[in-house]
Amino acid sequence: MPQHCWRLERLRNKRLVFVGNSLSRNQWVSMVCLVGSAIPPAFKSMHNNGSINIFKASEYNATIEFYWSPLLVESNSDDPVNHRVPDRIVRVQAIEKHSRHWTDADILIFNTYLWWRRRQMKVFKVAKSVRDGPTDKSTMARAAILEAQGSCFLQNPLALPFTMSMTPRWSRKKPHFPSLAVLLLVFIACSILYNEFSIQQIHENPDHVTRSQQTSFTYVKPNLPKGSSEVLDRFSSCNSTRNYSGKKIWWVDSGAESGRRRSINQESCDVFSGKWVFDNESYPLYKESDCPYMSDQLACHKHGRSDLQYQYWRWQPHNCNLKRWNVTEMWEKLRGKRLMFVGDSLNRGQWISMVCLLQSVIPSNKRSMTPNAQLTIFRAEEYNATVEFLWAPLLVESNSDDPVNHKSAERIIRPDSVLKHSSQWEHADILVFNSYLWWRQGPVKMLWSAEENGACEELDGLRAMELAMGAWADWIASKVIPLKKRVFFVTMSPTHFWSQEWEPGSEGNCYNQRTPINLEGYWGSGSDLPTMCMVDKVLSGLGSKVSVINITQLSEYRKDGHPSIYRKFWETLSPQQLANPASYSDCIHWCLPAIEKESLIENSSPFLEWE
Repeated sequence: MPQHCWRLERLRNKRLVFVGNSLSRNQWVSMVCLVGSAIPPAFKSMHNNGSINIFKASEYNATIEFYWSPLLVESNSDDPVNHRVPDRIVRVQAIEKHSRHWTDADILIFNTYLWWRRRQMKVFKVAKSVRDGPTDKSTMARAAILEAQGSCFLQNPLALPFTMSMTPRWSRKKPHFPSLAVLLLVFIACSILYNEFSIQQIHENPDHVTRSQQTSFTYVKPNLPKGSSEVLDRFSSCNSTRNYSGKKIWWVDSGAESGRRRSINQESCDVFSGKWVFDNESYPLYKESDCPYMSDQLACHKHGRSDLQYQYWRWQPHNCNLKRWNVTEMWEKLRGKRLMFVGDSLNRGQWISMVCLLQSVIPSNKRSMTPNAQLTIFRAEEYNATVEFLWAPLLVESNSDDPVNHKSAERIIRPDSVLKHSSQWEHADILVFNSYLWWRQGPVKMLWSAEENGACEELDGLRAMELAMGAWADWIASKVIPLKKRVFFVTMSPTHFWSQEWEPGSEGNCYNQRTPINLEGYWGSGSDLPTMCMVDKVLSGLGSKVSVINITQLSEYRKDGHPSIYRKFWETLSPQQLANPASYSDCIHWCLPAIEKESLIENSSPFLEWE
């Protein structure tokens, strides 16, 4: 049984429900991230059922839920996905449609504001008491809601309702339940203090820290040169497998020493918040056929894709403009330096796109590419610079480190060591890391460096990834000096396997998709919230030593950017597959030239300046 988390004790056997619009949903996501990180994956789950999203902690028989109801009462904008309408209509006296979903909740947190900012709103039915009041239709509707909401709470007097004030101004009115509001703040504050106390314990005794009488965690210092000398390869196997022992990775949190985390954002503009706009004048930035280093896995036009609109979309931030790509300027920034991409096939696609952009101004006799290997190097003699890719899909040492023969019946990692890979990346000047999809393929077997008998431990992908990220973070924290080395981490790349997520009622995937999703804030199941929270927690501890390239949301919109069937497949396709193209469509990788590659390059280049 996992260690009891006292921060959740107050929610034991209870339902906490956030009700409202996207701002309330953000509060819900934040709460889930806060408490979810302390719960083992086997004891938590996430469910979506129409307008309600439910995070469940089974050990506590507790749920943290979000219910989409932006106007609180019944309206024609109650669909959590398709809610944009030319005329907003509300039924101001009808709250039962929504209240049946949260009447039995123990704690309720409401918000509503921005959706009422329309000048005109159509009211389906207005009570006499309201009709005699204010004349503005939006105000009339809001007044009726207070009466309808009040009658709902009379049905469940034990529920504790909270109402959040409008954003961004502070409400000057006293809350109806001041003691409960204070209690909620104390709850969050105590959680932070508890984490700080735990970290202090680890720092004082890094070799072995006992967390509770029920479960003992041994903290292991990663990346030690001593230990097993056997290098994992595709022929490695476990002599035996046992349950996870509870070992954790101990690494120095450098956030306080290194300052605030570096982010690829201008001060007044979040370059990763925006939309895709069609631009067939300045895009694509290069032609697929003009790049001699193009991969058959990503060359969609070459393999039969005739619609080329996917190449003409440009990312446009809401509050600023991205600088136009300049090849010569980029080479000057790279002069005398090594730029290395480290990770899986998605990061290899980033590397290929970078090479295709850069090679166009280098004469063929002044450039070279090493043969395909774990470390592949593109070299430009005139600039004494290299653009490299290192295959390390799990970041730590594993039996999948062969860039060609990496399929294995059982995935084995050394969760406490990146030394095999870091020996190749440590002298690079600019490092771009990624890791995500390889952790989503089931349980992982772990062979710790100190293990001498070949006994493995088995763990689910998320917790195994957290251990590996700890070993990677230890290397970054101890080896990287921001004034001398730039380190970037690319966030998770989403998949598009279920068209019903962006087109309710449909059955399909990315096959035959030709336009981006135009719903702002769209988030599909191809991006895993618990993984996102875990990675954010690790990166936050590294302070300014790592810059985050957040490609997740902008990639979520691009259901049209995957190769689907238009790529080279290394295995022979069956007649059944050929008869059903969607069954073998690649909805993971991205066509080139396409989307996030250019965004990554444009947003990274300002941070290649040396201080």
